[in-house]
Amino acid sequence: MAYVLNQNFLTAAVIGSGKLEHGNSSVEGEKISLTSEELDYLNLIIT
Repeated sequence: MAYVLNQNFLTAAVIGSGKLEHGNSSVEGEKISLTSEELDYLNLIIT
């Protein structure tokens, strides 16, 4: 969590079941937007 909070751009951490559908269906989740550069930096892996 500290890694997420200490970035120089806006980030979000989802803590829970980890199901992608849950984040996509949430109104707040739709407001999250990252550039491809930011995604590469975070090295996100969705399984």
